[in-house]
Amino acid sequence: MATRSTIAYEDENGYIHQVYAHYDGYLSGNGKILQENYNTFEKVKELVSMGNISVLEETIGIQHDFNTSDPAYDNMTTFYDRDRGESCQGPAEWSSFDDYEMNAQFEEYNYLFIDGVWSVFIERDQEWFDLEYELNNLEEEAA
Repeated sequence: MATRSTIAYEDENGYIHQVYAHYDGYLSGNGKILQENYNTFEKVKELVSMGNISVLEETIGIQHDFNTSDPAYDNMTTFYDRDRGESCQGPAEWSSFDDYEMNAQFEEYNYLFIDGVWSVFIERDQEWFDLEYELNNLEEEAA
């Protein structure tokens, strides 16, 4: 069963751009990958511009077969459009943060990059949290 999430960022004009990510949306999955590998505006913008995601990985990578088991592609993100050929998979756009909060697709975990910082809205808590802080808490609990 998938743990669904969304990934979004705010651009320089205040618009929010959002995509859906099907697998591993929990904090120690997509949350950790985003915090460690997509931590600049340019990287986040490039990731989201590729559209909806089946599996988020450490790199955007190159086009590959959606069902490949070739380990050469293990660290490459799998996109519905690029890697499966499904159309209409581009990002959604919202005119402001308020518009986003009121009308966007929300899943179990929702990641938002604003001003160089990742936040996460956890559906069960109905609240925004600082992603780095939440990941640090996970590490401390595991220790």
